[in-house]
Amino acid sequence: MYLTEEEEQILNGEKGEGLRLAMKTLVQYGDLLRAEKLIDISSGHIVLSTCPPQLELYYNILDTLISDGCKAKVPTTLDPKFVDLASIFESNVLKFVSDSLLQPLAQREFDQKMICLGIMPVYSCTNYYCGNCPNYGEHVAYAESSNVIYSNSVIGARTNREPAFIDVFSAILGKTPYCGLHLDENRVGDVLVKVKEGTQLDYPAIGYYLGETLGNKIPLIEGLPKDCTEWDLKNMGAASAASGGLALFHVAGRTPEMLKNDIIASHRPTDILEIDNGVINDVRERLGPDFDKPDLIMFGCPHLSPNEINMLASKFKGKKVTTTVLMFAGEPVLSDVKESVDILKASGVKFSGCCAMVLGFIFNMTCNALGDSGKSSYYSGIPYLPTDKCVEACFK
Repeated sequence: MYLTEEEEQILNGEKGEGLRLAMKTLVQYGDLLRAEKLIDISSGHIVLSTCPPQLELYYNILDTLISDGCKAKVPTTLDPKFVDLASIFESNVLKFVSDSLLQPLAQREFDQKMICLGIMPVYSCTNYYCGNCPNYGEHVAYAESSNVIYSNSVIGARTNREPAFIDVFSAILGKTPYCGLHLDENRVGDVLVKVKEGTQLDYPAIGYYLGETLGNKIPLIEGLPKDCTEWDLKNMGAASAASGGLALFHVAGRTPEMLKNDIIASHRPTDILEIDNGVINDVRERLGPDFDKPDLIMFGCPHLSPNEINMLASKFKGKKVTTTVLMFAGEPVLSDVKESVDILKASGVKFSGCCAMVLGFIFNMTCNALGDSGKSSYYSGIPYLPTDKCVEACFK
């Protein structure tokens, strides 16, 4: 891998042990991926926001970086915590989860380490709604699958699906290996996906099917409406990144690279995959609930967008829920749409900023839980219904 003079100095330890460790690891990682060089990034996102004290190696690395005065070189956010202590305790929902997953003191210690490294204390898998949104064409280094596929596809930024540790080192150095989805030639569609006319537009179900069918091949999707919402694409991408390894999709006439990048827009895959109501109904049948009355209904995996919360508020306004309803979103989002949040709280909805997927494991073992997330269904086993059906179930 080619290194600049400054990068060579960092690798040789001339800028301190913390930066040397970060550069050594990033160079080894880049060599494995056959990257020709490192490139600058505009922002970062870290997947490990909750670190049990048993992960001693991770703490040791953070301590090395902190003791050497290292700071994130670019704006960097964190994934949701496993347990959001304040909101969970406040709503009296499963207090025991905290003790079973981590010690509160250890979480606070970890939070402080992140602050010492200059990481923004923003905990959300939808950092692009929380003050850390890249621009079209910018190179970034993001971990967390739903974040990666949204940033690549809906925003048109460029990131690989980075692993833990690498995400921290990239943020500290402000660099990432130049390979994979940072290159035009690796972003063209591999499979033409045709959504047949009259197909139910169940975006998480479409995404779930794409992931389990395509693996990590890039779909170019035709047949979706050009006015489909940003949260439709968010939830479709999250499901496909969970059930498969997708990190990028294109939608004809909708996503930015189909509108702005001639190399990508002019490429038409020869392999074809069709989606019709038979596909949608099969996914719904496999993921759907086997009970009539849910004890708990979850919205927000990935975290809800401001527009989603406004949409849900319009459906809940003036009504009272008849079961436990939890909605998950980043704190900046909740602050931005406070009026809608107040409407939902008045209906009996409870909010949390933690990871819906992680809590989903617990809920799925302890009660009849239901959700509108293909991602949560894959990882947590939470039965899936489309959003409108989940809303209806809140008032039965």
